[in-house]
Amino acid sequence: MGHQQAERPFPLFRIATLFAASVLGVHLVYWLFLPARFFYPLQEATAHVVTLLLNLLGVSASCSGIMVNLPHGRWEIAMECTALSAVIVFLSFLIAYPSLARSKLVGALFGIPLLLFANMLRLLLLGLTTAHLPKIANYLHDYVWQVGFLILVAVCWVAWIDLVVKRERPTEIPV
Repeated sequence: MGHQQAERPFPLFRIATLFAASVLGVHLVYWLFLPARFFYPLQEATAHVVTLLLNLLGVSASCSGIMVNLPHGRWEIAMECTALSAVIVFLSFLIAYPSLARSKLVGALFGIPLLLFANMLRLLLLGLTTAHLPKIANYLHDYVWQVGFLILVAVCWVAWIDLVVKRERPTEIPV
């Protein structure tokens, strides 16, 4: 009988463990070690940009700090409104998946701007909804966009695997 080389198992457990450790690790750092106002400039910048864009779209909006005032509503741009959590989840997918550092960099360079753009589009659509259809704005915010953003992060990850990782040369060693 010939010696058969053991087949390497699909690294699902390794990927899931690295993913969970990355997401948890980054969140623990900013929950435990960063002051509460550390991300305030990002929240404030998001509030100002969305206010500017809403005004360009004809919605009367004003901004004070992280508060956005709209017809029929007032928003606080919380940390979750900045897309930082979605970016952390996406980057954790990139870190966890076995691929070359170059592929991870390509994923980050395309994925992060896409997620930030999608988040701004989300906020603009919510602003338009708040101004014109205020009765459904909370539903869209709390349910539709939460699920939609999770799907977007997953689609970005799968697209990265398909368009970038699968094109790596097999002789290169993944990290």
